[in-house]
Amino acid sequence: AYRDYFTRMFKGDIQRYMNEAVLTKRELGRIKQQVVLLYGAQDRPVPFAEAALPLANAIPQAELVRFANCGHTPSLDQPEKFLAAARSLFG
Repeated sequence: AYRDYFTRMFKGDIQRYMNEAVLTKRELGRIKQQVVLLYGAQDRPVPFAEAALPLANAIPQAELVRFANCGHTPSLDQPEKFLAAARSLFG
């Protein structure tokens, strides 16, 4: 069912959606708010070392939380850790 959902959501030129989601290093560097990235260490589609680390380094106020034994969806792979992190952030 998820495949059908994504097919409908990203109908047409998928690369267009990807291009529109990209922020330049300069744009990321202008973010002044605190940002917390919750990331799976074993994320295969968007690898931790290649994506999360550079992203966290590009955002001045970023904190990076690495979930061990976790893939692309921390909320599903490690729900208790994800909820604990969210509760600590949002109270």
